[in-house]
Amino acid sequence: MTDLPFELINHILTFADASSLYEVGHVSHALSYLSQKQVYQHHIQYASIRLWIHQPGTMIHRQIGFDLHTTPTTHHQSHAHATTAEFRYTGEPIPFDGTKPVSVDGCTIIFNHPSSLASKKHYGITYDDTPVVMDTIDSTWTMQKQGQWSMHGQLDQEGRFQPLSLSCDAHLFNPDLLDTLLQQQTIRLKERIQRKKQEQKIQHGAVAAAAAAATTTAPSLYCGLASPLKDTCSSKSFDPIGSSPATTPTSKHIHSSTLPSLFS
Repeated sequence: MTDLPFELINHILTFADASSLYEVGHVSHALSYLSQKQVYQHHIQYASIRLWIHQPGTMIHRQIGFDLHTTPTTHHQSHAHATTAEFRYTGEPIPFDGTKPVSVDGCTIIFNHPSSLASKKHYGITYDDTPVVMDTIDSTWTMQKQGQWSMHGQLDQEGRFQPLSLSCDAHLFNPDLLDTLLQQQTIRLKERIQRKKQEQKIQHGAVAAAAAAATTTAPSLYCGLASPLKDTCSSKSFDPIGSSPATTPTSKHIHSSTLPSLFS
């Protein structure tokens, strides 16, 4: 295919979807260059990113938005083409506590193709196990998620948290990669829910067993308190009102003829 004129190859690639374009990019350097141009024109340019920032006591999972700012930049890395897309922060400076660490625990990638409403997609990526944490924040700072993005910012004149730009690896927008990440997250979520249910089941069982044990021991405790000088409740029946202490039978045997009335 690379023997064909670049103009023809480029025209053919205009009919490929994003997943196919990412696959073609692994074939050769020439196809990588051409496919990356198409990926940007038909896929990445419609993307925006929301990072979820967190600081205990100050902000709870607050989203900070970035929109695409410039065309992707291609550079050589380990004899291969690597492309980054630059995004620009679209919000206001954020008040924060400079004595506490700031973390990013999630990322949402939004594709909003203008062709149809059905083409709008959201991909939510969580960093529950490996959040990006910045313990100390200088006047200029950088937070980085290895292999995905690098966020740059500064502190404004009032000492507020001011993101500026976000550099993203173009492979972060690969639909196949995003689908795989979502599937993995779904599996982990189901596993956590299952473990939670098992823990609740064990706790409920322990509570039920304790309640059953308390119910079993309650009559003997009552009898002991009611008639402390008697042997047991089975030796003589206890009547707290005292209506018939002399006529109460002492036998433990119950005649079979009385069973219907007991269970009726």
